[in-house]
Amino acid sequence: MNELAREVPSGADGLFCEPRFSGTRLDPAVRGSITGLSPHNFNAGHLARAVLEGMSRSLFDGIQAIINVTANRPTKLIAAGNGLRENPLLAEIVSQAFSLRMQFTKHREEAAFGAVLVASVGAKVFANLEDAAKTLIHTTTDA
Repeated sequence: MNELAREVPSGADGLFCEPRFSGTRLDPAVRGSITGLSPHNFNAGHLARAVLEGMSRSLFDGIQAIINVTANRPTKLIAAGNGLRENPLLAEIVSQAFSLRMQFTKHREEAAFGAVLVASVGAKVFANLEDAAKTLIHTTTDA
């Protein structure tokens, strides 16, 4: 699917996917949609591209909500989880949406690693999470 989606231009020739098929944190009743179908874009590549772009928009919208409250813009884009790590096209689309280079943690089990960070502070190995993160978290641009 990604090979087909990669051949489709940004914007999927007008095909638009809102991939909120199970609701959102703010509105669990909202549902997704696919609009802009035409004989030209009603195919697997366009559908895949529209879904990936919709996923990227959802991530960007979440960060935009945080920016609106805090007035702080991200200066780094560090991905966690295999969704972005295992899907280079999605990572590329997200990186473009944020206008930031995508980085990944060098360790692959981010949730377990986060638990280790918290435990290291609880065990007084580090004074706080910031010190633990500075020492233990390493990133790379390679997925």
